[in-house]
Amino acid sequence: PKPNQPHNSPKEENEEEPPPRLIHILETRFMQNQPNLIQLAKARLQLFKTICLPTVVRQSAWGNFLWIIRTDPSIDESIKSEMIRILQEAGAMTKLDHEVLDENGEPQERALTYLIGSNENYVMPAHNMEGERNDSFDTRHMLEAALERPDLIFAGDAESMKVLLDEISSQRVERDVIMW
Repeated sequence: PKPNQPHNSPKEENEEEPPPRLIHILETRFMQNQPNLIQLAKARLQLFKTICLPTVVRQSAWGNFLWIIRTDPSIDESIKSEMIRILQEAGAMTKLDHEVLDENGEPQERALTYLIGSNENYVMPAHNMEGERNDSFDTRHMLEAALERPDLIFAGDAESMKVLLDEISSQRVERDVIMW
């Protein structure tokens, strides 16, 4: 033990809680509140494909965080389909999680990316605003809303989303989950 700290018995040391688990969630907005601007969406898809997507999937921590892409719930079907195709071709939708095994001891597939129809965003005050700070739109709330309307989960598995929501809503959330 460190100086000035009580020494725990072996039994007490074995009963300690597991260390906190950091759940990193990256959020991206794509064509929110602009569902009918098809040509703009096509141009932005090209930017997404050539800049945003490669930047995210080449992170050294890729696969150890979730990526939530929010888009307008009424986005054009061809744009939505193209976004999903681009994500699938890049291998950005799922991964085998070797830490979670199924009943046969095989790694389970885990969602890496969700494409969700939502125009909700973070509401943050300008740095020079006086008065009360606005609270950000909570990711938990967005996931709950998406699960209530599964038709708004354009890509990603609803069951994986339920597990994620349970994890970030647990009693240990204050210690385990950091969301900015």
